[in-house]
Amino acid sequence: MPRARHFVLLVSLLFPAPPGLVAQSGILSRPDVQVLRQEYQEQLGAIQARRREELQALLTKQLESQRLQLRQATITGNTSRQVDATQGVKLFEAALAALAAEDTFRFPERIRPALTRMVELCTRALQSEDATREASIKRLEGRFADRLQPLLAAQGERIVDPDRLRERWREVLLQDPTETDAAAADDVATAAPGQATPAASGQGARPDTANDVLAARGEAANWVPLARIGVDVHAMEILALPVLDLTERIERKGEGLESGAPWQAAVTPFRTLSLPGGVLPAMRIRALPERRPVDVVDWPSPRNHWMLEIRVRPPHAGASRHGVIVEIDAAADAAPLQNQEGNERRGRLE
Repeated sequence: MPRARHFVLLVSLLFPAPPGLVAQSGILSRPDVQVLRQEYQEQLGAIQARRREELQALLTKQLESQRLQLRQATITGNTSRQVDATQGVKLFEAALAALAAEDTFRFPERIRPALTRMVELCTRALQSEDATREASIKRLEGRFADRLQPLLAAQGERIVDPDRLRERWREVLLQDPTETDAAAADDVATAAPGQATPAASGQGARPDTANDVLAARGEAANWVPLARIGVDVHAMEILALPVLDLTERIERKGEGLESGAPWQAAVTPFRTLSLPGGVLPAMRIRALPERRPVDVVDWPSPRNHWMLEIRVRPPHAGASRHGVIVEIDAAADAAPLQNQEGNERRGRLE
């Protein structure tokens, strides 16, 4: 079973959705929801990996300690300590093997008294890490349920109750994406020549391709460019950049908090969209030719001070250039800038 699917099933066991809740299949045909699922699975995998690494480190430390004690007891001829350490080596080797195979471990009830304290320490650590994982998944689930809410609202499914929203997110997670593939294929196959399919919406919009629209928040009949983002990095970075209320090009530079590597970014506005008093209009990002893509971590909202948060992941060590076009619903009240035409041309060609 693929690891990502394993983690999704893990969530379903930890937080089962009530029976009788059936997901609407159309939601998974949206590229922004598919991106959301992928991001969730990646972050869920990171939570699981952190737990496993902590437990592996603890068990390995105890195993090495028992091996050292066994060598010392053998040299000194201390038979009692040899027996203690021999059982200790077997216990912790078995625990490490069980953790790798079953994602947990359990010690036998009958152990030598000299090993009791270490076994209890590892058992408490397992319980603590399991509780931490469950709490982390709950927080993660809440964040992604909040991000799903506007996507549901954009297709007419409005959910206000937080518990129901979490249930809806679990449904989206557990639904098999292949269930929507046939429907999407039917849309393309039955569309008349020149007719836009649901994935490529709007008059004047460029045809969407798998590598063109990278992420979307909401839907629009027609899209117009809001800004161009260009980023140069040397390591994976998560950046928060302004895209609203801009009237001129802005530049940012710094060093990664974790990587320490330098980065720089520039945002060139094509239109000025004032900070929304209510709901942010539909927004999406498109790939730029000759530039590597970015991932959307979070769309502008009051909680992130209306910044677009992106993840920039170079494919290899060293300098890497990334860029995207940010587009919004043409119906939004966004005023074109005086040099909009030149900026749009630069955005397409740079």
